Amino acid sequence: MKRRTAVCILYCIVCLNLQTLSSAANAKEDNALLWEISGRGLKRSSFLFAVRNTVDSTFLGRVERFYTTFHAIEQVAVEVNTLNMNPTSLAAVKESCSMKMKSYGAPLMPLDTTYQMLYNASDLAFVNARLTSSIPSYDRYTPYDNAMSYLRHMDPAKRYNAPSTSVGVGMDLHIMNLARNNFKKLTGLVSDKEFLSFKNAIPSPYVLRQSLKAQALGLLLMLKAGEEINSLPDQIDSIYLKQDLDELNVPIDRLIQHVRGTLADISDNGLKKAYTAALMEHFNGYYGLDSQKRVTKWMERIPSLMKKNRTLIAVDARYVIGTTGLINQLRAYGYTVTPVKHK
Repeated sequence: MKRRTAVCILYCIVCLNLQTLSSAANAKEDNALLWEISGRGLKRSSFLFAVRNTVDSTFLGRVERFYTTFHAIEQVAVEVNTLNMNPTSLAAVKESCSMKMKSYGAPLMPLDTTYQMLYNASDLAFVNARLTSSIPSYDRYTPYDNAMSYLRHMDPAKRYNAPSTSVGVGMDLHIMNLARNNFKKLTGLVSDKEFLSFKNAIPSPYVLRQSLKAQALGLLLMLKAGEEINSLPDQIDSIYLKQDLDELNVPIDRLIQHVRGTLADISDNGLKKAYTAALMEHFNGYYGLDSQKRVTKWMERIPSLMKKNRTLIAVDARYVIGTTGLINQLRAYGYTVTPVKHK
């Protein structure tokens, strides 16, 4: 289920006709993942770290002065402190998400609907040419199920992990455990109650599959842009490993430009505008392009946290960069935010 969820999210990320992301990366930043926060009355510096949960936690040893900084701080602030949650409550959230996936409906096409009804002759010929060899009897299954099957078919041995939106996994969880094992205070920027009530949830992508016509658009995009879709997570990981924070949006920009052109060339079946709007909403929530509300909410807590304790703020990289990211928001509050370099 976890793998299917990741595939679903990856599929939703790129089926878009969107504005470019240049506005999210206007400010050129230094190549650093760890940033020092000073000024505005702080007696001692706090720090900001850009997390990437799909990158192995052993990478932290390659981040300039990460462990030196970690031992100097008194508190770690993460998006959600899952270690502090009641295991039963946390399991209930995961089960609820899984049930949404399970309850969506059967992957088989309705008996009263055919692919001839979803596509014009040209698009139908294209779909048939691409799927006949890889998915025999593809016309028995919904366009969404075929899109997932096609993605797996391109590289069946590959794990399809979109940049993780899940808190308490990967590098995020490792940093939380580091805090607990080293007797650091650990707090969440989002309260347990807020997280468990789904108030912090990303706009759901499930709406994008409620119509077979919408699924048909998504399948065409997957078939036409599948290779680019497939390579996106690895490209972002590669940039993160180079600690080139300012470049994280580059492959996303490039992919969206490609997808924009692809979608423009697809015939409008009456749902393209609504489908694009729904995908844009999900994309903005997923990648933090519309992160200002979330970051603004965090900024209600961050100043008091840093005033009381020397704090390491560790959040997903997409909430660190850009005009609405934490670097710029902290600076707007009057703090000095500078990359941590070797001393």
